[in-house]
Amino acid sequence: MHSPLFLLLPILSIFPMNVIASPALLWDQWCINSSNSIFDETGYAMDPTQDGGFILTGSHRIYTSNPYPNVWLVKTDAHGAQEWARTYGGNSTDFGTDVQQTADGGYICVGRTFSSGSGLGDILLIKTDQSGDSTWSHTFGGDSPDYGRSVQETTDGGFILIGETYSYGNGESDIWLLKTGTVGQRLGEDTDIFTNVPDKCFDSERCKFTLEWIEDRVKE
Repeated sequence: MHSPLFLLLPILSIFPMNVIASPALLWDQWCINSSNSIFDETGYAMDPTQDGGFILTGSHRIYTSNPYPNVWLVKTDAHGAQEWARTYGGNSTDFGTDVQQTADGGYICVGRTFSSGSGLGDILLIKTDQSGDSTWSHTFGGDSPDYGRSVQETTDGGFILIGETYSYGNGESDIWLLKTGTVGQRLGEDTDIFTNVPDKCFDSERCKFTLEWIEDRVKE
């Protein structure tokens, strides 16, 4: 099965009386593996980079060498042409769900791993340099499934992760807000869990949360 990631960038032209015309395609690119192996690639998140290009994350699998997908990180130029691609993971399923360029020019990627941690599905946090080479990685989770959904660099040089946990909280699916230091170390052992979250707190496009609601809960 050969299904490479298709990258599409449309632009909308707005006319008088708020009439929106059909999107005009600026460019499109295929981000694929350069080998002749049978492979499967999926993109989950994309973010602009400081040089005007884009950074993408998702999953990458080569059936002839590893039946399980690995985290996939792809850097493109401003026109979507692939500059480099990297994979990270082990002998089980791993994938990236969000990525952002960091202040030092590298990248921070969050996802999920079955290759390390508890083996039941833990949050995976990977930091790379500007060429995509891994500088460190950490897993976070308990004795039940846990998911990493989004990551942001914080003003102190650390990172804030938002995900979903079945290991902590009320035993069902709860929000997990986790703060790390500059090299991904967890700050303290306390787990910030948010239960009974109203539906309006979710952004369906990016699986992110309304931060105002979380801040109010922290103050309680």
